[in-house]
Amino acid sequence: MKPVVDAFVGPTTRGYRPEVVGTIEAALKRLDIASARWAVTSVVPHRPDQRRLAGEIRAKVLVVAGIEDATFPVAETRVMADAIPGATFVVLDDTAHLAGLENPAEVNALIEDFIR
Repeated sequence: MKPVVDAFVGPTTRGYRPEVVGTIEAALKRLDIASARWAVTSVVPHRPDQRRLAGEIRAKVLVVAGIEDATFPVAETRVMADAIPGATFVVLDDTAHLAGLENPAEVNALIEDFIR
């Protein structure tokens, strides 16, 4: 289970947010592993390039990256944000892939500010 959790959390959450790690581990125990493997494989290594499609987005978009995200590193997330016209791009410290779970106060404040 540790490799899966490590795909979603970084060292800050692993070391200082045991409740987040526990939440992820509990969720993983409820999963059908074959279905989860298929979902992750289809989304991560085999996903098509969507930058052209993202370039057609006309709504205001906030793209949030976690500095510790090993699944979608900041550079990759920045490429996605750059493909969306006028997107706002923010990198959160001490956060990995599950920003809303790992760092809810900062994410909520960021969204509230963006909406205003």
